[in-house]
This record gives sequence, structure tokens and C-alpha cells, in this order.
Amino acid sequence: MATITDDDIKKISGEIKKELPKWLKEYGFTMEEKQNGGKLLEKLIRLEEELKAQRELMKQGFDNSKNSITVLQENNNTRFSELRMHLDSRFKDFREAIDTRYRDFGEAMDTRFRDFSEAMDTRFRESREVMDTRFREFSEAMDTRFRESREATDTRFQELREDMNKRFESIDRRFEELRGDMNTRFNQMFWFMSIGYSVITALIVIFKFIGT
Repeated sequence: MATITDDDIKKISGEIKKELPKWLKEYGFTMEEKQNGGKLLEKLIRLEEELKAQRELMKQGFDNSKNSITVLQENNNTRFSELRMHLDSRFKDFREAIDTRYRDFGEAMDTRFRDFSEAMDTRFRESREVMDTRFREFSEAMDTRFRESREATDTRFQELREDMNKRFESIDRRFEELRGDMNTRFNQMFWFMSIGYSVITALIVIFKFIGT
């Protein structure tokens, strides 16, 4: 909204004073006419009246501009209000559409997550059952192998113990045979030595008897 202030009037007066010599020249004033005070005064009065008329026209133009600006501002305010209401409606519709899409997306994600969770639970349960079955089979196989290995070890240990017993019995027999043979040889040696001592003693007695 434009209004005429004192500063505007001062600026206009300054422009008039600045342009007055040029206007006087355009209106045909000469140095001789300047010396004629009456004519100059008359022309100045006419010029002042014309300036007043121009000022009134300018003021009227400013007033008209003011009214036009007021009407334009009111129209702009009305259009802005309508535009704002339209934008608010569009934004409300857009926000509702976004909320609907977000809600639908959230429900879809919840459904997919639930399906995925159920599928993972099913796979985990099946995998656990398979692992339990494999572990049970592996445990049974290990028990069977351990039992068979223990039985084979017991059998081998029994066979080894029997073989060792047989070997010890054979050694005992050999030792008994060796001991019996040693006893026989010792007895033979004892009887031989006894007979030898007896013969020697008898010879000594005989030699002594003969010598006497």
C-alpha cells in the first residue's frame, strides 16, 4: 500500500527546483524577460498553478494507485486464502493417502514377518528333528561300535590270557623237568662222590695196613 509522505513532497520540490531553470528555458524565458518582473511573475504564477494541478493529478494518481493496490491486496488475500485452503485440502488428502499406504505397508510387513517367522520356526524345528535323529543314530552307532570293540577287546584279552597261561604252564613244566633233571644229576654226583670217598678211604686203610 503506497502513501505520499513529507519526504516524498520534499523530494518532488527538490526535483522541481533542480529542473526549474530547464523548464524556464523550455517555456521561452530570456534574460530580458527576467528583467521584466511583471511578466516573469505572471508566468511563475501560471507555472505554480500548473504545478499545483500536476500535484493534484499526481496525488489523485497515488490515491487511485492506493485504491488499486488495496483492491489488488484484497484479491491477493482472497486468492491466497483460497490457495491455502486448497493446499490444506490437498495436503490433508495426501497425508491421509500416505497414512493409508503406511498402514497397508505396515500390515503387509507384519504379515510377511509373521510368515517368515513361522517358516523359520518350521525349518528350525525340522532341522532340529533331523539333527536329533542323526545324533541318535550316531550315538547308537557309536554305542554299537564301542560294544563290538569292547567285546573284541575282551575276546582278544581272553585269548591272550589263555595263551599266556599256556606259556606259563609250559615254562612251569620245563622248569619242573629241569629241576628234576638237576636233582637226578645232583643225586648221581652225590652217590659218585660218596663212592669215590669210600674207595679212597678204603685204599688209604689198605695202604696203611700193608705198610705196617
